[in-house]
Amino acid sequence: MKKIVVAGLLVAGVSLASAQGYVGALLALTKLHTDCMDGGSCGSKPLGFKIYGGVRYSDVDSLHLGIGAVDTLEVGAVRFGSREGTWATTKRVYDSTSFTGARTVPAVGKASVSADALYAAVGAHVPLVRDLSFTPKLGIAWVTTTRKSWVDDVSQGSVSENHLAPYLGLGLEYSPIPVLKLQASVDLTHVKTEGASGVAHLLGLGAAVAF
Repeated sequence: MKKIVVAGLLVAGVSLASAQGYVGALLALTKLHTDCMDGGSCGSKPLGFKIYGGVRYSDVDSLHLGIGAVDTLEVGAVRFGSREGTWATTKRVYDSTSFTGARTVPAVGKASVSADALYAAVGAHVPLVRDLSFTPKLGIAWVTTTRKSWVDDVSQGSVSENHLAPYLGLGLEYSPIPVLKLQASVDLTHVKTEGASGVAHLLGLGAAVAF
């Protein structure tokens, strides 16, 4: 995570003589593609978001590839929502009439897995039509997954894991005026928790302003 923060500071320090800075945000529908926890029934809380900032280099300082140019450095933070599961279990309760002082009764277990990520990426602009571009991004993400569990709504604690994972962004950018960029984006990375792994993605709409 420290490396990503340092990368963000480096991006912020790039001279605006050769690059244009921007900041933006997306509101998104998200999905965690992981195995259903403990073999029970699963559901999702699909609302997430992304906040980001970066610099876009001038044509002179960009890497031109014929159909477009690699011209962007970006850092951001993503909330991928959560995935929840419930299952039948048991618990021990106090019973003064029992020989052991306790007995086993049915209970409902519940767990949730949420994922957040900090990322740093290199991006490109591929012109499609006037003011509209395809904007792929490729980088690395520092992903934090958190699993929380309950039995009959009594917390059983939480466990968090951190790992590095590849990051991919595929977007469309429409710029009706130079300082405003309307954006749609699909972002993907890898998540894992307690032996389970899968893909997290978001589909978002938002805007960025340049300065």
